[in-house]
Amino acid sequence: MSVYSFCSTDGKTYKRNLHGFEALCNSYALHDFLLSFTGSAEVQLSDASGTPASDEKVISCLRAAWILLRYRVPGVALRTTYQPKDTSWTVFYDVPLSSEDIDTWVSQTLFWRETRPGCLVHELDEKWEFTHGEYPLRLIASPIYESATVDLKAIKWGEEIARLASTGAVLTGLDMNSSAEPAAQKKELVPFLPPFVENKDRTHDVTMRLVVFDDARTLALRQKCRENHTTVTIAVDAIFACAQAEAVLASAATVGGAHYTSTVEAYNKALHWFMPLSCKDQRPSWPTSSSIDHPEGTTLFGTDGFALQANIDIIRNALGFSVDAKSFNRCDKEFFWSSVIKEIAAAHEIPKKDLAGYVQREREKQGMCKTFHPSSMMVKLPISSSIGDFDHLGLFGRYLPSSTSPTKVHRVLFRARPLTPTITNIFYQYDGRLNCSLLAAAQWYSPPEMDEMETALRNWFDLVIGTG
Repeated sequence: MSVYSFCSTDGKTYKRNLHGFEALCNSYALHDFLLSFTGSAEVQLSDASGTPASDEKVISCLRAAWILLRYRVPGVALRTTYQPKDTSWTVFYDVPLSSEDIDTWVSQTLFWRETRPGCLVHELDEKWEFTHGEYPLRLIASPIYESATVDLKAIKWGEEIARLASTGAVLTGLDMNSSAEPAAQKKELVPFLPPFVENKDRTHDVTMRLVVFDDARTLALRQKCRENHTTVTIAVDAIFACAQAEAVLASAATVGGAHYTSTVEAYNKALHWFMPLSCKDQRPSWPTSSSIDHPEGTTLFGTDGFALQANIDIIRNALGFSVDAKSFNRCDKEFFWSSVIKEIAAAHEIPKKDLAGYVQREREKQGMCKTFHPSSMMVKLPISSSIGDFDHLGLFGRYLPSSTSPTKVHRVLFRARPLTPTITNIFYQYDGRLNCSLLAAAQWYSPPEMDEMETALRNWFDLVIGTG
């Protein structure tokens, strides 16, 4: 059996090695780069008459659901260990042998918090040692109350191990050790690498802006994408590319002096717009174990990661930046859709996103675990991840804010915890609205810089749909 599939020597503890991006992300976390990724939902629970559910009932239901989720998707209770000698990672699962084992797991993973304003964003600085044996997945809920007991008699622990999935490269059905085709000779990469200024007045580790585009704007963008035969992902990446470059230049102009001069010099010398990491969920393309509903489950991490690069002259022409006037003469929407979109779409076509390309990148990332150091990400570059369209996927469809259901999911939120000068855009559509979660390290992005980034993103969005 492959070392990347679960097996056990005692029938209690099941182990497999991590491989590729899932292993590399643990190495990232070991060095405090992209330390964690969290998802949140704001939920209103009511009975059939519309009366809000009692806090005691909410807590009882959450505890029961959390335990049942572990049985249905045992991957939520995995833990990892690191082997420094060969820089490898092992993930393991312990089958519960008693209700006490479940109680211990619940006590270490389910946390009650007092309700407070902005509860979806206030935990950005929190971290725990999931690279050193703690459970990486936690359910943090508000408000705080004593939990009710749960009858576990209907659950037969041990059955869930059938749903412990192999690593993604194994689930593709391809030979993950086969020789890859020789890679094409890469041209010299000269990206726009602006200098960065430390924000010494920070009070948090992470800074965030949640940019939500209303229904009309989101619908207009989707219509433009259909008319121009492109995807929302490519369109948002193109908007983000222009907005991030503009925000960097505008912020540097505000600082002025040598910092502005160095930024302009880097901008003028660059040959490429560069995104070191763009993410895609590969699970839907796997021939088996493509969903948590599959009898054999699926891996919770089926993410593919690849770099994107494009001709920066296209971005320069779109921005129309004047060094002397420190101002922008942005392109019209026709240039954006005919040129910027074309260039970013071409950048997306370079990485082979089929299963063979994914397996090859997983092999490359496995090798990177031995050499990764966070200094390689001490660059002011953009990172993006498209979560998808919740409405199209049918997630929470019965519980939309506009639904008649007494239970409503008012909003969802995704966050990462970057501590380097990169800025991350995690974007997704929910309830007809496009959400862009902009995340950066407060050490390298001041509040005015984040304001500049949000303003630029909104301005470019309105420009490309024709309202700006």
